[in-house]
Amino acid sequence: MTTADDLFDQSQGNIQRLDLREIPFTESPIDLESETLQRIFTGRQGELLQVFNQFQSRERRRILVYGRIGIGKSAFLLEVLSVLRRKRPKMLTTYISLPAGLDLATTALLAVAKEMDDDYWAQRYLYQLGIPTSKILKERSSKVGGNALITAETSEKDMEPVTSQYPTVSLNILLERAQDKYPDGVVIAIDDLDKRNPSEVRQMMHDAQGMLKGDAWFMLTGHPMGITGDLLTSERGLFDLQLKLDELDQPTTYKMLINYLSSARLDNDCTDPQDPRCVLPFTPEAAAEFCRVSLGKPRLFNRLGNTVLSKAADSEVDLITP
Repeated sequence: MTTADDLFDQSQGNIQRLDLREIPFTESPIDLESETLQRIFTGRQGELLQVFNQFQSRERRRILVYGRIGIGKSAFLLEVLSVLRRKRPKMLTTYISLPAGLDLATTALLAVAKEMDDDYWAQRYLYQLGIPTSKILKERSSKVGGNALITAETSEKDMEPVTSQYPTVSLNILLERAQDKYPDGVVIAIDDLDKRNPSEVRQMMHDAQGMLKGDAWFMLTGHPMGITGDLLTSERGLFDLQLKLDELDQPTTYKMLINYLSSARLDNDCTDPQDPRCVLPFTPEAAAEFCRVSLGKPRLFNRLGNTVLSKAADSEVDLITP
């Protein structure tokens, strides 16, 4: 009788038949620390250069990356941060997806505090926000006796979580503390503004104007329709760069397919678009068709990739044709 373990082995074997360790396509952002991000990120050289030019300035800059849903804004943001971590080791880079119910100042405070795990005040802010910390924070109190012999008692209790009433002030304090360890500054990347209601985003942006002009680099992803027009103009000056991401062209998508497959290949690790082996288990014709129907949209590309490879594994084929 076939057991569940047998079925797992069969499933794994079906993928390995395609010369792959795993299905490499993913809709979730790749971990910043992962080497996979460097291998699979493809294209966007012009857009990357525009962003990196901002980081050659002495002044702190504010960057808005926007585009249609599924166009690759999160991957682009993480690629920028990954490069900065390698090239600017004395710069603190933070990333956070905008949580439900939090304003931008509290979100930024949370992002910075999570990266300062050896700073007591950063951990205190996390604890106040109800975020688990590596150490249990205690609150001390003293009681003095009034007898002939003066006595004192010291007691400790777990610190009660309290929402910060002044997140912008708390953020500025943390940025000052971070400056000692990171003299090149702090980058706060807040992703997914376009997942919130546009009217809510507009209000958040108005409330956060002072914070965004503070002592940190800010990178945000979203869409201009969620931000009041005058906040995007040069007169108000909230953003130094508004960068639109468009669909990838087909040669770039083809190269991206090669990079994805190469990151999971068991043996053949080639990356030359002219070498037919580099798109295996796809034939070159099937790879070209796959790239055409993905329309240059990274999210659609990943969904199709998952579907096609899963179907190929289930069918126990060795080669994917058009």
